[in-house]
Amino acid sequence: MSADDHLSDDIDQLFELTRIIVLVLASIVPGLAESPRPVRAEISDEAVALARLSLDALVDASEVFPSIIRADLHACIFQIFVTIMGTAACQATLIPQALPIFRRFISGVGADPGEDTKKQIRSTLSRFLMVLKNAQKREFEASLPCEKNTILAGTMLITSANAAFEANDPLLLRFVTELTECLDNPMTTKMAAGCVRTLLVVPIRGVAHPAILSRLLPRLVTFLTTPSDLEGIEQSRTIIAQSLTTSLSSLPASKKLAGFALLIPTLLARAEKETNETVHKETAARLLELASNDASAFRGVVVRLSAEQKTLMERIIKGSQGPKQEVREEVEEKEPTIALKMNF
Repeated sequence: MSADDHLSDDIDQLFELTRIIVLVLASIVPGLAESPRPVRAEISDEAVALARLSLDALVDASEVFPSIIRADLHACIFQIFVTIMGTAACQATLIPQALPIFRRFISGVGADPGEDTKKQIRSTLSRFLMVLKNAQKREFEASLPCEKNTILAGTMLITSANAAFEANDPLLLRFVTELTECLDNPMTTKMAAGCVRTLLVVPIRGVAHPAILSRLLPRLVTFLTTPSDLEGIEQSRTIIAQSLTTSLSSLPASKKLAGFALLIPTLLARAEKETNETVHKETAARLLELASNDASAFRGVVVRLSAEQKTLMERIIKGSQGPKQEVREEVEEKEPTIALKMNF
């Protein structure tokens, strides 16, 4: 038997193994089978464990298939994950098990995607958006978990496969817009804030990253400076303020002044409207973090603040740190050139 015959046999065996795995998943996940099946309210623990093993095996198999047929298998896997995301019975049980596998799969195929893979990734994000809009109609019992799970999966897709997206990709920007709108809903705000933090903090080096930031930043500034009267959103504003501080503090030195010029007035505007002690302490912590990160950029912004903004900053920092002398000593210990004596 020739080497080609051996290779053909190996591929046939891989195909057969893959077919069996897909059949197992189709017997568990409603919507994957060709013939209609009764939809269960939830999937049993045993079925979830079997589905997790099957998904793991399917992703493993995709890594060893010959490249000429790998794209077809990737398309099959994307279809399975999208179906799982949109299935009510999977939300509470299978999706928490499936998302880490999805991340592993995306990290593999999205590292250096070819044109076919880029199309598949963009198509998957488009279908996630369809699942999201359907969940937001609240027409089925698991619609809220479905909405949360979908924005999480979409964020994973963007961060792990950012090389698949072009600058100003309309699908990408649409997802970012949907994500920021979820911040204003008390039912989804916590998950959305965590996803935004991921987009801000996780290094994304693709050409689409500047477009993500340009869509995110104005909406986040508005979110912080125009507090909602709805309950349950306060923690999200704290997460966003902290994430912006971390993100802009990590900018190259040449861009920090611009980043600080956006963030410092935003933090002060939030503190002016939310006058409670907790917010003022948080704001003071963020300001001190910026000051210790880059004294020159911080001072360059502060000297351009209005007199009212400088007074507010001084009051916030002094009020959160104690007596004047203690403030000076603490700040001088961190960065003597800042001193926060307001002698800018």
